[in-house]
Amino acid sequence: MPSEGDLIFMWGSIVIPSLKMTKETALMRMSEILETVPEFWIHSLQGRVMAEISFSGALTVARVPLRA
Repeated sequence: MPSEGDLIFMWGSIVIPSLKMTKETALMRMSEILETVPEFWIHSLQGRVMAEISFSGALTVARVPLRA
């Protein structure tokens, strides 16, 4: 993830609200998040990066393109 800006966490269930946190907080809590929530997405608005953690444990990362 980019070094600047906050991260938006979106969970695999709509009953859990999305959450914005700093990169530092996310890194400190990542093991707890991975143990608690089996599927989620992380979006970095400033870095235009989206990461998906799937139920199988696969990690997919992609750049979000700018509009043409």
